[in-house]
Amino acid sequence: MGVRETLEKHPVAVKAVIVLLILICGCVIYWELQEPHQRDPSLAGKVFYSDDDGKTWFLDDLSKGSPFDHQGKQAYRALVFRCAMSGPFVAFLAKFSDQQNAQAQADLSHAPPGTASRLLGTAMQDLKKPGESKWGSNTRRSQTGYPEVKCPDGQVAILVQPTDPVTGATH
Repeated sequence: MGVRETLEKHPVAVKAVIVLLILICGCVIYWELQEPHQRDPSLAGKVFYSDDDGKTWFLDDLSKGSPFDHQGKQAYRALVFRCAMSGPFVAFLAKFSDQQNAQAQADLSHAPPGTASRLLGTAMQDLKKPGESKWGSNTRRSQTGYPEVKCPDGQVAILVQPTDPVTGATH
């Protein structure tokens, strides 16, 4: 029996398969069209900062470095993570050491106008947990470039980027 005879013998099954394929294609097209709209291109070059020891955070330009003066307070880079069962939180604050700040300033003084220091996007910063007073160098690194953060359920927390679809960016 040929394909044509099989299709003619089972018209209901053929129609069901066609409808199912159309629905699957429609869902894939809808999903693909939604993805670009979830990411805001204006967030490129932005990172999280906190000026209240990680209680809240805000977005600003990566080129500001860390720390910088923000409304009369020192703002530090905020490394925001999230767990599956909870909202985003600041796991670490990051700043450049005095030596790194000097290197960043040297980079900027020898670079064309508008060029950022090569250090600005690196994970080679001093870190501290919110609520602690002592800063330490970032020696333990994971895939994110920062120490691994564990969730209460034992899973590894995910580093949140401002360009992620759901960030809690203005927490």
